[in-house]
Amino acid sequence: MYKCSKCGQEFEDDELLVKRNKKKKEWTCIDCFENEEDFYWIKLYEVVCQVNKVDKLNIRQITQLKRMKKEDKLSFVQMYYCVLYMDLVDKISSSNEKDGIGLIPYVIDESNAFWRKKWQLEDDIENLELKQKETIIKTKVTFKKEKEKHDLNFDFLEGCEDDDK
Repeated sequence: MYKCSKCGQEFEDDELLVKRNKKKKEWTCIDCFENEEDFYWIKLYEVVCQVNKVDKLNIRQITQLKRMKKEDKLSFVQMYYCVLYMDLVDKISSSNEKDGIGLIPYVIDESNAFWRKKWQLEDDIENLELKQKETIIKTKVTFKKEKEKHDLNFDFLEGCEDDDK
């Protein structure tokens, strides 16, 4: 469980939280954050670092992300979910030379379609009501007791009597 240090609201995962102070492990939820765009900039920064297995991004990567926001008119939210999508489908290489950031404008439509469908399915599952149909099966149990007739065959005795005489 994660807890927002400002409002005290608890969350199961850290998707809607940002770690404000890494040493003290203070978290801030998206509702308590001053600006939603700043919130997703931090989330994008964290996920790119995590995917590329680095502690911090270099100036080229930061400039590239901010240029995409300005020139391609992509929001940090879109880029954040696009990087998550590329990590899911293994489109990002873990080497520093090919960090996958440059692929974001080319994969953004595919990513949007994926997340839209995923969230629609999650909503459909939440609204799904399972109704169990009861079926009653009636059976009639009967016990039949029949007497078994045994045919007694004493033919073997006739052959024995002839031998005695």
